[in-house]
Amino acid sequence: DGARIVAVEAPQDAAFAVRPAEDGRSVTAAFAEGMPRSGCFSEIWTLRTNDAEVPEIKFPVSAFVTDELAVSPQVITVGWNDPVCSRVVTVRGKKSFKVLSAETKPRRWGEVTVVQRPLNGWQLRIDGIDPTEVRQFSKKPFLEVKTDIPGMENFEIPFRVLENGGKK
Repeated sequence: DGARIVAVEAPQDAAFAVRPAEDGRSVTAAFAEGMPRSGCFSEIWTLRTNDAEVPEIKFPVSAFVTDELAVSPQVITVGWNDPVCSRVVTVRGKKSFKVLSAETKPRRWGEVTVVQRPLNGWQLRIDGIDPTEVRQFSKKPFLEVKTDIPGMENFEIPFRVLENGGKK
């Protein structure tokens, strides 16, 4: 009949409450009480079994849980030797929403075009990025996005110029 999972041990500050399923062949996980509902989580669980040869199994668990919005990439990057270039950011929501505006800050460092896409998505295209100009800013540059989602009316996507990247 095979080994069964009899208990699951998670770290004390685990993001998830975990327990073996009734049949002992799988586990179920849900957010632990009071844990945030979005972010990156990485833990190691210990599965205890009824098998004398393999009494425990260390099991790494990682999860990336999005909030109301999923943003990709989460950091806009270019190499410092890149020519004037473009980058695209995709923003997707759990529900229908609107991107009201997108603007480069602390001052303009590219032309932003906002296009609605299927499945609650938006494409933010930044054209005319000059990495040599942007890397000289005294304040860290970012893309400011405004939406009609309560609690997420305004969020920022950081911009980074990689010192060892780009064309030579």
